[in-house]
Amino acid sequence: MKRSIAVVTLLLAFQSSAFAKRLVPVDSDPAPGKGVAVTVRSERAVLPGARVWIENLDGKLLSEGATDADGHYAGEISDADLSAGVSVTAYTAKHGAVSFLENKSHRVTLELPENVPDSYSTMTGKLTGFKNSDDESKAQLGLVAKAMEVTDLVQLDSSSFISPMKDSIELFGKRNIPSNIVLPDQTFPVYFIPIHVDKPIYRLPVLEGSSSHYFGVSGAVVVQDAINVIRGNNTWDIVNLLEFQKVGLTASVPVPAGGQTITLDVATDTTIGDTLKLHPGRNTTSGESKRLAVALWEPLPGVFVPSDIKQVLADDVSLATVETKSAKVLDVLVDPQGDHFRGEWVNTASASMPEAGLAADVSFNSLDSTWMVRGGETAQLILAHVEERVATSVGGHRYEDRWVLVGPRKTQLKLPAVAYKAMQESLGKISHVSVDLLQLGHTSYPFIQGEISSSELSVLEKVRKEVH
Repeated sequence: MKRSIAVVTLLLAFQSSAFAKRLVPVDSDPAPGKGVAVTVRSERAVLPGARVWIENLDGKLLSEGATDADGHYAGEISDADLSAGVSVTAYTAKHGAVSFLENKSHRVTLELPENVPDSYSTMTGKLTGFKNSDDESKAQLGLVAKAMEVTDLVQLDSSSFISPMKDSIELFGKRNIPSNIVLPDQTFPVYFIPIHVDKPIYRLPVLEGSSSHYFGVSGAVVVQDAINVIRGNNTWDIVNLLEFQKVGLTASVPVPAGGQTITLDVATDTTIGDTLKLHPGRNTTSGESKRLAVALWEPLPGVFVPSDIKQVLADDVSLATVETKSAKVLDVLVDPQGDHFRGEWVNTASASMPEAGLAADVSFNSLDSTWMVRGGETAQLILAHVEERVATSVGGHRYEDRWVLVGPRKTQLKLPAVAYKAMQESLGKISHVSVDLLQLGHTSYPFIQGEISSSELSVLEKVRKEVH
C-alpha cells in the first residue's frame, strides 16, 4: 500500500489502543484566591511527588516544589505576578511534562501524559452482515478498527485504522494485506480471470489496559476501476471508488493484561442508506495538498464511525450516511506526507463546504528557543507537543508526548526556562515537535477546561516538524 493511501487513513485514526486522553490537559479556575493552587494528576489518579515550577514570562523562578500525597502544591505568587501571567509546569519521571503558559488563574489542574507500555493483545473474529450482491464486477471488503473520538483529531497513527500486522491471501501468488481487512468468500474477475478469495477473519492489535468501542464497516469496489487507478499510479482516487454499505459498533471492549487473544465477532447491522451532497468550496493551499470529506455516524455521544470518505475535487461531493439529518461531516486538508493537516466540522445545513487551506507553519532553531508560529489566527488555544517517535512491537509506531505546552494563541511559545534546565537530561530521544491550533465554539482562554466536545471544537490545524 502506497504512502498516499496510508495518509488518508491518518485522518480517521486514533492511537489504537491509547488510554483515554484529553485533548487539552489543563483545567483552570478563575475564582478569587491567593497564589496558585496546583493539582497534578494522570488520567488514572492524582500524582504525589510531582515536581512543580512556576515562572514569570521572563523565565524567573517564582516558586518550586513537589505535590503532596493528594497531588496538591501551593505556590505563593503575588497578585502582580499572576495578573501578568505565569507558566506552571509539572513533571514526573514516569510521565511527560505539561506547562500552562500565561496562566492568570488561582487554581490549575495539569494532567500529565502517561508513557504507554508497548504491550498488546490481539482482537480477532469474523465480520458479518455483508450486503447480498449478484454483481460479479465488484469485490466485497470490510474492515474492523477502533471508533473515533474528538481527541483523535490530533493523532497521526495509521496503525489504529490500518493494522500494522499482515495476513496472506492468494491473489496471483501470496499477497500480504493488513490483518484487519476482511474479504468474504467470493469470486470476481481480474482481467477476465476468475479470482476466488476468502479471508473471513480480522485481526487487530489492541493495547493492554485500554477500553474502547470498535466498529466494522462493509462495502464494495468495482475491481477493474480499482486496478486501473492503481496502474495509473493515482492511488488517492481509490478513495472515491469505495462504496460504504453497512456499519456496526461494538460495546466497549476492555483489554486485559497478559497478551491474551480476544475473540469478538463484529456485525455490520446498520445500513448506510442515505446520501448527503455538498458543494466543494475552494482549496486555497498551494502545492499538492489533498482535501477529503468524511461522513461520520455518531451512535453514542462523542463516539464516531466513518460512513463514507471522498476526495474533494471540482464536482459536488456525495457522501453516504446512516441518516442524513444527524450525520456529521469533517472537512480535511492534508499534505502528502501527513505532517500538516486541518480538520473542520462542516455545517451540513448549508450544503456547502467553506473555502479553506493549510496556512499554519512552525519554525525553531532549538527546543529552548522561541518558536515562530504562523497562521491559525482565528484559533483561541495553542498546544505544542515535544515528542518521541516510538516503534511498537506490532510493527507500527506512535508519537509519545514528553512535554505539552498549553496557552492562548497569541502566547510566546517557548519551553519554560527553569523547568527545561531541570528536565533537560530526562527528556529522552526527542524526534519531533508538533503544534495544534484550536478554534473553539464555547470554550476559550483563560477559563480552560480539559474536556472539549465535538460541538466546542470547530477547527483544528496541526503542523509536525522533525527535530534535527
